[in-house]
Amino acid sequence: MSKKMILSIIKMVLGAAMIVLALVAFIPEPEAFVEMTFISNFAGGAVLLADGILYFKNKSVPNVVYRNLVGCLFSVFIICTGSLTGAYNMNFKGVFFFIHTVFPILFLLIYIIFVNEREGKTIVKIATMPILTIAYLLFDYIYGNVRGKFVYEIVNPNELTFLYALLIGVVFYFLISLFGCFFIGFNKIAHPIKDIDQKSTK
Repeated sequence: MSKKMILSIIKMVLGAAMIVLALVAFIPEPEAFVEMTFISNFAGGAVLLADGILYFKNKSVPNVVYRNLVGCLFSVFIICTGSLTGAYNMNFKGVFFFIHTVFPILFLLIYIIFVNEREGKTIVKIATMPILTIAYLLFDYIYGNVRGKFVYEIVNPNELTFLYALLIGVVFYFLISLFGCFFIGFNKIAHPIKDIDQKSTK
């Protein structure tokens, strides 16, 4: 069995685990399917599963998809672990420990080690990494104003002005882009210039 086939199987197993545990965690509260934790874990699992299957057709998921999900999952990881300061509460019991901490870390490691980012302009990769996260924040802003409360209910829509919401979006974009610099840097270290084993799809 080749290394690529082993990696493909690992991706499919991890992807299936992310999908299943995300469903196990949120099916009891289907209204919470709109939470970023569920969306990012379910989507991340689907991407890994699809990428593992595509191997058998000599294809792969575009790198930009991986980059954006890294941004989302790492945001989940940072926000959830930030609750350990005591400023707010996040659930780490049972399957939530995996979808809040373990899966985001494993997905990031797969991106750094196995997704080759040697080709293409680094600045474009960094600039596009936060797009999915910002899209979710925009969705939450619109959805929250329509139904009268945001997904995580940290603040009331009536208390959040458009300018303040815009500032939050800018801060998130900047932070994810900053972390993206490190992630892409580590990725390039993991993939020397001579490494052409994996095709990088933009």
